[in-house]
Amino acid sequence: MIDDLMKIFGRSNVGVDKKDLLAYSFDASDVEGSLLAVVWPQNAVQVSDFMKYCSGNNVKVFPRGAGTNLSGGAVPFKGVVIDFSRMNRILEISEDSVTVEPGVILEDLEKRLNEKGKTFPIMPASDKACTVGGCIAEDSAGIRAIKYGTMKDWVLDMEVVLADGKVMNVIDKNFIGSEGILGLITKARLKIANKPALRTLTVSHLDTLEEVQAKVSQYSKEGVSSLEFVSRIANKLAKKPVGGSNTLIVEFEDDRGEIKDPNKVKEIMEHRKTISSQMASIGYVVVEDPRVPVEKTALFLEELEKLGIPSYGHMGYGVIHPRMKESSQRKKIAEIVAKVGANPVGEHGIGVLKKALKTKEWLIPLKKRYDPNNILNPGKVLPDKDVPNVEKIDVCVLCGMCRSRCPVFKALLTESVSPRGMAIYIEKNLSDKVFWEKCTQCRACDSVCPMDAQLSKKIRDKRASLIKQGVETEPNKKMMENVRKHGNPFGKIEEGKSPKELYCC
Repeated sequence: MIDDLMKIFGRSNVGVDKKDLLAYSFDASDVEGSLLAVVWPQNAVQVSDFMKYCSGNNVKVFPRGAGTNLSGGAVPFKGVVIDFSRMNRILEISEDSVTVEPGVILEDLEKRLNEKGKTFPIMPASDKACTVGGCIAEDSAGIRAIKYGTMKDWVLDMEVVLADGKVMNVIDKNFIGSEGILGLITKARLKIANKPALRTLTVSHLDTLEEVQAKVSQYSKEGVSSLEFVSRIANKLAKKPVGGSNTLIVEFEDDRGEIKDPNKVKEIMEHRKTISSQMASIGYVVVEDPRVPVEKTALFLEELEKLGIPSYGHMGYGVIHPRMKESSQRKKIAEIVAKVGANPVGEHGIGVLKKALKTKEWLIPLKKRYDPNNILNPGKVLPDKDVPNVEKIDVCVLCGMCRSRCPVFKALLTESVSPRGMAIYIEKNLSDKVFWEKCTQCRACDSVCPMDAQLSKKIRDKRASLIKQGVETEPNKKMMENVRKHGNPFGKIEEGKSPKELYCC
């Protein structure tokens, strides 16, 4: 099979070594899977040829964007991962739309559009890392959903490769939110809007849950662009809280907000995005995403408070995220959701972790039609397998934000060299030279890590540990030999030449 994959993608775009298989066995949910190989397509023709091969040989296929999924939707189970990170071109920007490949990162897209006075307003908290293809597959909502809705409202059409390899232009909205079980997105045309000239904020700290509900109800009628919430318990637990009580962050696309400094507005909104990872970093690794009716907000939050469960969310869209330490607590959340008449799945998708809570019934006939042999993301969304347990990873929370700043990942676009990949290696005690062959110790990952995991130091410590064990690359052995023999890492210095001349042109 590997030889066949290399014929389709080229040798450098097929990964089969141990570190590739380990790095791609996780997404941000902490569910651990397993895979046979990972491939990185460059174009739709390769994706089509790949699916023809997999269909003819009954090979399971697991699509992946950035692996920021929190419900196990990108975790593979004994198949081939197809990582779209290298299909990341912005193909065309017009007055009212943009055409992109699936691996385009939302933050990168927004920067390009802003240069032209435009915006793509769907903004999940993971926008620094998540991709357009992944957001379409999940029908992502995010921070501005109260005004702009979800991906379904902004996708005009798509190019999709079906399970049998057929390439199809799709306007069927049912493909949006299908979580990779119907087809592989290879291109998408998205609506865009004019970038607001101004964004301002009002931050309210509220003592009672009744006040929270009243404010949410009030602001929901006032045309705000974002209405974010962090609970009293979450603020108390967070290393970097957004307030001391229940906090509402209200964004306006005009001058109604009390905070008008654009730098301060950006700082507060970015800070809000870190709450999820902050909770995970202190052991609250299990997350749910019910969508709660406004009139039941206080009751739902009261039930969470009784259990000591921290929460936060996109309150304007009704999505509240309870964070828990144990998977066993999911049952209690499900009971509360049923009690208040909430939707158990608001924006994270079903994946593998939420199949016991909800099924997307409308996908069943489509799955039979487009993927009758069940080779696309099998075991996800539809209730055909047991739900796996969440395995806690202590080194980091696997959110993937570090990918957005790591120069090595940006150059190679493979999870095996990302800081997140190396965190997995450290956790699994992988004695591989990759720790210090690839990491440049630039510490860019530290600057963006929402939980301050200090991965650069962990990698440095692991590197030192491996060297003490005698695990060295040949270049490093040569450098150390030169240091001992010649007093520098570059070797014997010719008369009249300085060490600088040995490595500088």
